[in-house]
Amino acid sequence: MPKFKAGEIVLVKQDSFSPKENFKAILAYEDPEEQIPCPLCDNPECVEWANVRAVDGGWHYHISECQMEKIE
Repeated sequence: MPKFKAGEIVLVKQDSFSPKENFKAILAYEDPEEQIPCPLCDNPECVEWANVRAVDGGWHYHISECQMEKIE
């Protein structure tokens, strides 16, 4: 089950699999039944989001939840 939900604004953290800087993003709707397990970590609860839209309007693809943080 995903840790985050569609429409939620998250911080995508910088690492070797994401862009050079952290960025805020909005998660696009995805059918939970179609989400795939995270290919980066060993957490069976972690899933990959296929479509993530940065708040500046750019799209990013295949971002795992372990790369995200909640924004309070």
